[in-house]
Amino acid sequence: MCIKCKFMFACSNGMFDMVKKLLQHVDINHKNRNNQTGMMLASYKGYSDIVEFLLEKKGDFTSTDNSNNNTMTLACRNGHLQCVKLLYRYNSKFWSDRNGHRTMLLAIKSGNFKLVKFLIQNGVPLDYSFIKSETPLMVASKLGNFSIVNLLVRKGADRNVKLRGKTAADISSSIDIRTYLNN
Repeated sequence: MCIKCKFMFACSNGMFDMVKKLLQHVDINHKNRNNQTGMMLASYKGYSDIVEFLLEKKGDFTSTDNSNNNTMTLACRNGHLQCVKLLYRYNSKFWSDRNGHRTMLLAIKSGNFKLVKFLIQNGVPLDYSFIKSETPLMVASKLGNFSIVNLLVRKGADRNVKLRGKTAADISSSIDIRTYLNN
């Protein structure tokens, strides 16, 4: 296995000591065939110790892969709160405009309540008038996640936003959520 492949394998499998050792011999921003860096792989898997180490060594956390994911969106996709907190500490502007919308939707889809709460507390907007897609409240409602629906409503999400004539209550998979949102 080539040294670059070993580095990527170590990042993807939480092998912190090996990452430290191999980094002396590879470009910190080396990308695999999917255009992902080692930091992206570690973030996706939730290896916050590796993410923090690579951030400290000035690894690029803003590049995107072939699917237009960056280190933050990959961490949110899998609900890795510690990785998100580290990345936020290095760049608090991660979730402006469209990227914020995507980050929030991925966090909601992961089902990690604490992650969604962290994003809200740190400025990710709850409603997006410029995007013609589901709002965070609609996604949480459709997934039937009552605790996240309740959090979003308490933090000011607009229950009356419509997409194709339907509100979050209309598309909910849960009778309890439908009742809650209609009251």
